[in-house]
Amino acid sequence: PGGGQPPPDRRHCTVDLASGGNVRCHHTFTEVIAYATGGRIADAPHSAAAAMADAEFHRRLNALPHAKSRSAGQKAGVVLSVEFEHDQYNGRSTTFFADHGCDGDADVDSVLPAITRWWIDTIISFQTYVECQANHFEHSNYGGARTGPLDSTRNIGPTMNDRTSSIQWS
Repeated sequence: PGGGQPPPDRRHCTVDLASGGNVRCHHTFTEVIAYATGGRIADAPHSAAAAMADAEFHRRLNALPHAKSRSAGQKAGVVLSVEFEHDQYNGRSTTFFADHGCDGDADVDSVLPAITRWWIDTIISFQTYVECQANHFEHSNYGGARTGPLDSTRNIGPTMNDRTSSIQWS
């Protein structure tokens, strides 16, 4: 957790928003989803790019309970978004998860006021889940330029490419 670079053999990481943003990196995307969902989805595609093209994978993530369901020792289990360093859902990924999904209203349901140093200014594409929309901000604490709430994008656009420093999910 914290700064520096993720281990080179671990291209996919998770950020547990319910625990204040603890980061954990994994060897495969399958491991990421198993960890983020508390083992409820243990057979996700090996690569994140393959998962983004898999309609059944999206259906399963969106079907996870939206209500708070954390039990003792269990990880949060609700994936809010998967963010990528390259367009078209390619490159390293970070999966953000929480103990609840979004409620479909315009209010903010989860936040990350500052992205960890090794992931800051890296996001170019993303996919959201469980009724969430992600709003990417240029500066920490939700300042500067922003994307506005989006479900997903294969390319975040020239204003925000490689500029995200904080995110809100609504």
